[in-house]
Amino acid sequence: MSIKKIGIVTFPIGEAGVIPLRNLVRIMTAANAELYLVTGNAALNAFSNNENVHVIGVRHNLGSNLLTKILNYSNTQFKILLDVIKISKKIKIYVFFIDGSFLTPSILALKLLRKKVILALPSSVFQDIGVFTIPAAFISRISIKLSDQIVVYSESLITEYKISKYKTKISIAHEHFLDFDKFKSKNPVQDRDSVVGYVGRFSEEKGITNFSKAIPEILKEQDGIHFLIGGGGLLQDEITSYIKQEQLNNRVTFTGWVQDEDIIAVLNQLKLLVVPSYTEGLPNIMLEAMACGTPVLITPVGAIPGVIKDGETGFIMENNSPEVIARNVMRALNHPDLQQIANKARKFVEQEFTFEKAMQGYQTIFSKFN
Repeated sequence: MSIKKIGIVTFPIGEAGVIPLRNLVRIMTAANAELYLVTGNAALNAFSNNENVHVIGVRHNLGSNLLTKILNYSNTQFKILLDVIKISKKIKIYVFFIDGSFLTPSILALKLLRKKVILALPSSVFQDIGVFTIPAAFISRISIKLSDQIVVYSESLITEYKISKYKTKISIAHEHFLDFDKFKSKNPVQDRDSVVGYVGRFSEEKGITNFSKAIPEILKEQDGIHFLIGGGGLLQDEITSYIKQEQLNNRVTFTGWVQDEDIIAVLNQLKLLVVPSYTEGLPNIMLEAMACGTPVLITPVGAIPGVIKDGETGFIMENNSPEVIARNVMRALNHPDLQQIANKARKFVEQEFTFEKAMQGYQTIFSKFN
């Protein structure tokens, strides 16, 4: 990768976005690229002491009602646009990442300035986000059309995102890699207590509500199971209230947001991790669980079917309704080859999600601009 200066632009992110952004930054800096990073919120602390990155910080407040959300969103868009223009004389190529498809004004400005734009789509940009769904999809379509290159995690996502007509400028790559000396099994699955977990954002698209509603159904089948729920977000009050209402407090442990240094210990407590998302790209928590020898039960969305093969490297459920989650949790826990599945999953991620493979993918993309 011979590009010397690269701009990475994201909408201000939460805690869940820090790891993928950190991985992308590491890939770029390992290639001796000088990075200019326009981002905000949780990412500001994550990169404040990184001497290899010029961080341009933008703060974003969500807002308490529809009007303030629109005003705050517009204000953040404008601030990012100004920052991108300010550094445009220094940089030829920009990577828009993590909600970058919503930054159409900045992408349009860069195209007018004759810069190259790579749009990475780490998750579906066409998910249901309430009243903003239609305008967000429209904005994302414009960004996709304007971009010089589009990056997705797998071939299957080209069809899922309905972007086949742009196939000539689509590349397959990802920023996922793990330190396998850190992420490993501390104890065999067969020796673990029957703990079923969810770790992630408490937001509608992640299926956390359905997972919570599946807990009473699971306990009807097997009374000795305990549940661990890690994370936080907009639905936190709703989820905790439901658990209390159903008198499940003695069966459910809430950990709060799981910090990087604690995730390995948490995953090693679980006999099964459930990822009941409506939409995903390539969830990092799935890969981390596999590396820790923790079987994963997951919906077949995004790039997941290329990683999880039912009964081989994990378990697939046909949808994320509470009834289906409950039935498949029991199927997974009672599977006679659970340990073998965990072993195969670990071997798969060891082979496919190395730093070298992640870097190769982006090297191929940047070689197109030399």
